[in-house]
Amino acid sequence: MNRTLYIAAGVLGIQLGALAHAGSWAAQRHYEPPMTEAAWRVHGDRLKCALTQRIPDYGRAVFTQRAGGKVELHIVVRQPLSNSGRAQLRAEPPPWWHNVAARDLGSVAFNNSTSPFAFAGDMPQTIFAALERGLFPTLYYGDGSAGASRVSVSLSAVRFRAALGKFQACTNKLLPMGVDQISKSVIHFPSASALLTAEARKRLDLIIRYLRLDHDIRKAAIVGFTDRSGTARENYLLSQRRAAAVQAYLAKAKLARVKLSVRYYGQARPVADNGTERGRSANRRVEIRLSR
Repeated sequence: MNRTLYIAAGVLGIQLGALAHAGSWAAQRHYEPPMTEAAWRVHGDRLKCALTQRIPDYGRAVFTQRAGGKVELHIVVRQPLSNSGRAQLRAEPPPWWHNVAARDLGSVAFNNSTSPFAFAGDMPQTIFAALERGLFPTLYYGDGSAGASRVSVSLSAVRFRAALGKFQACTNKLLPMGVDQISKSVIHFPSASALLTAEARKRLDLIIRYLRLDHDIRKAAIVGFTDRSGTARENYLLSQRRAAAVQAYLAKAKLARVKLSVRYYGQARPVADNGTERGRSANRRVEIRLSR
């Protein structure tokens, strides 16, 4: 046989073999990146890292980790699925492995949207581990459209390890906190004081770092409070000074696109019992509320 034809036949055989993983699990329609085209791409910044593989004629798989969060996996499709239900997930050996059994990884719900499969919790790490071992995580589900058929979708482990190293390097540079944790930050103060402690300045510096990166944040509301020590008038003025101290610290960062607003309520709106020291400590605060 001509060498070119022999190679082409070999590649075709691998692709045809991928259409029927594990006998009884064979699907009528199978989607998987061809071995010669399989690639994982990494992109990100200090707020989010993504590891993506394109699945021809189907969509793409996207591992994402945001600052302060855990890894998630979403399968994004070109066209919304025709139905919802549950899909089985198996770690399949590639066609060129022999006498290696597939592993059952559980099941996942799916819906009829353009992002039908979402994996959170421990499952993304389980899928990572399978890919690192060279296995192909594969979804099996029924298509509820006319002429219903069984569908399977595989993530390819080809070239995964090198991309995983780049993804981990990206995630190591993420900020320790993301928008969910930082959008409602609290700065605490000593009793009867409006001075920023070292811990308060550290927290404010982190907020500033975040605001320099997230260009979607346009507003920062600064709201001052006190405990019930002292008179209502004294506490009102103290809450004003506390809010002003935080405003001044943030203003020094010259975040021109972020509009700072200030309010203060004195001893009103406590978040804890003023009858205990622990409660009073929690109430001596400035809240910073970030919004778009």
